[in-house]
Amino acid sequence: MAATGGFQISGGRKRIVVSHSHFVEFKTMSKGQFILKAAVAIIRDENNKLLRITDQSFRNFLMLPMVGVKRGSNYADTLHKYLETIGIITEIESILGIERIILMSNYPDGQTDDEKESKSSRELRANFISLSCKMKSMNEENGLTKLQGTLC
Repeated sequence: MAATGGFQISGGRKRIVVSHSHFVEFKTMSKGQFILKAAVAIIRDENNKLLRITDQSFRNFLMLPMVGVKRGSNYADTLHKYLETIGIITEIESILGIERIILMSNYPDGQTDDEKESKSSRELRANFISLSCKMKSMNEENGLTKLQGTLC
C-alpha cells in the first residue's frame, strides 16, 4: 500500500484473464466508464443450490445474474429491476462483499503478445458488488434462467 497525504490507498486488485470475446462483453457492459461497476445476485434455493443463468452475450455460459450499474445509481435497485426483466422475483437482503479486479483479455486468436493494442484496450478495472437475494418466484418459460445443480 502506498501512503498519500496520511491516507493509505489499496493497490491490490486481482488480475483475471478472460477470453477476448468475454472481455469485449465486459467492456460493452461498462458503457465507456473507466471502471466497470456491476451488481451480482447470489441466489440460493431451499437446497442451497446456487442459481445461475445462461446469457447469450456471453455465449450462453452459465453465470451468476449480473448487471452493469451506472455511476451514482443504487446497486440493489438496479439489480432488482434487472432480475424482474428476466423473470426472477427476489428480495435483496444484504451486500455480501465487493471484488475489485482487473479483467485482462487473452487477445484474439490465442495471441499472447500484441504490441499494436494499448494496455488500456486489453485491461478493464471492475468492481463487482455481490448481493444476497431471497428468491420469491421464477418464470422458467422465458428461456433465460436455469437452475444449476452444483453447490458453491
